[in-house]
Amino acid sequence: MLGTVLNFAAQGENLTRSAVLLTAYSFGLGASFLVVGLAFGRFATPLAWVKRHSRGITLASAAVLGVFGVILLANQLPQVTARLSDAMRALGLSRLVSLG
Repeated sequence: MLGTVLNFAAQGENLTRSAVLLTAYSFGLGASFLVVGLAFGRFATPLAWVKRHSRGITLASAAVLGVFGVILLANQLPQVTARLSDAMRALGLSRLVSLG
């Protein structure tokens, strides 16, 4: 988004519109940081849980990443995807399968 706004501003055709776009982008970016900062207190408890369990989360993530790497190396991704799609359909989640 920033690239588009900067590209438009760099063309220099309409200085006022460029300034408005850059200002709107800046306010939007600043607002998102403000919202995260204000909401940070509400997430203190879940973040404390994540901090306490960070080693387990890291190990589980590494295991999933390793399994996915082996699946890719063995060129089995289409078969795994087909089986996961079948499992989703069996659970009644077929609309999630057809999203792509």
